[in-house]
Amino acid sequence: EFIIEGMIPCGMSFLSGAPKIRKSFMALQMEISVATGQPFLGHSTLQCDVAYFDLEGSKSRISTRADRMSVKIPRNVFITNEITERLADGLIDKIQWLHRERPSIRFIVIDTYSRARGSYKTFGANAYDADVSLLEPVQRMAIEENIAILFIHHDKKGAGFAADSFERMSGTMGISGSADSVLNLIADGKRFDGKATLEYTPRDAKGGEINLVFDERFGEWQEVVELSKQDIRGNPICDWIISNAPEKGKLGEFIPYDDIFK
Repeated sequence: EFIIEGMIPCGMSFLSGAPKIRKSFMALQMEISVATGQPFLGHSTLQCDVAYFDLEGSKSRISTRADRMSVKIPRNVFITNEITERLADGLIDKIQWLHRERPSIRFIVIDTYSRARGSYKTFGANAYDADVSLLEPVQRMAIEENIAILFIHHDKKGAGFAADSFERMSGTMGISGSADSVLNLIADGKRFDGKATLEYTPRDAKGGEINLVFDERFGEWQEVVELSKQDIRGNPICDWIISNAPEKGKLGEFIPYDDIFK
């Protein structure tokens, strides 16, 4: 069962990208889409309550981002930055307890994996086995509870030279091997140009990629839609203008672009 069709299944997923590429903005956008049942970048969603564990931010940071967005955060998105447990000492039990207390919460974003991991060591095990042994209980619990857990993660240094998107994530291949879906946000050109490609590779679906651009005004990612001169439908802005055009011979109306976008 997918929470975001073809991208985020019930189980454990990772969204990885370079630092400061605006992964957290994307995660917040995902949660609003799921909470309202609206499509995320053209992919249908299974409407449910969602939770956001911000392990490295502050309340003011989320509020500042939310104020810019074209869609306000709905009441069934629950955000906290007061989680102190880590994967090795109680975080899995807390997520399970949260879902059982409020079964409507079925999508949980944890930002970031590095903070959630904490200082985890398994004596006598190599790094790959250590990652697998840490994540296996998370995946098993998520599947048993039929919920989706998404970790926000960083790319490793030199990730741009990796031929395989699974090799981009920091850590061993045990992370990508354990995940039910891996999403990579890859900058096209310079990191701050706002152009990127989202690659998504779920275990039980085809996967694909989407060309994106980041709109600084609203703090949102948008799909780049190629338009032909013959057909400008498909772009939501153009489609709205066409649908709301005044009747022939009647006076039109001036509306600011920002209002149309919202």
